[in-house]
Amino acid sequence: MKPTSLLSLALALGLASVAACESSEEAESLPPATGEDAPAQAEIPEAAPSSTNAAVQSDAQRWVGSVAAKHHVELAPQVTGVIASIEVEEGDLVEAGQLLFRTEGSAIKLAVAQARAALAAAEVQLADAEREAARTRKLAARGSVGSANLERADAGVEAAKAGVKQAKAALSVSRARTGDLRVKSPISGVVTHKHLSAGEVATLMPPT
Repeated sequence: MKPTSLLSLALALGLASVAACESSEEAESLPPATGEDAPAQAEIPEAAPSSTNAAVQSDAQRWVGSVAAKHHVELAPQVTGVIASIEVEEGDLVEAGQLLFRTEGSAIKLAVAQARAALAAAEVQLADAEREAARTRKLAARGSVGSANLERADAGVEAAKAGVKQAKAALSVSRARTGDLRVKSPISGVVTHKHLSAGEVATLMPPT
């Protein structure tokens, strides 16, 4: 073996021993990896959610499907008439008993006026019958008229009273029909569609 080769080998061994010594010295100076003397481990921050992850989380809370109403009611007036006013719009929330629209109902209003007039006439007849009965009683007390005349006068009073009762009943019926001009919601819900507008005729048969 040549001297140059021996020198190179010795130099390499020397470098290797120096490197080994440095490595052992560094290992001795480092703190232990675990145990009581080990340093606290640094916390790794969590990555902020990206817009893509946020979109995925948002989409996970969405549902695709069809919505059907639990109750569905189509309303029509109780009597045929021109719609005077509509109190709601499509999409409005309404409560049960809330007024939705009115119809004019001129025929019903005329019937109410006639019933009032009939009641007034019946009350006049009753007053006349009572006056006649009172006069007949005075005459019968004096003996100027017989008992038959008094009975007829009393019967006239009873008939007039019956006429007043009948006229009052007719007026009550006419007034009750005016309630049919006001259509209210039977349930709480949402107005989904209006088939007619104010000024158009709403018919009972066929229902509109």
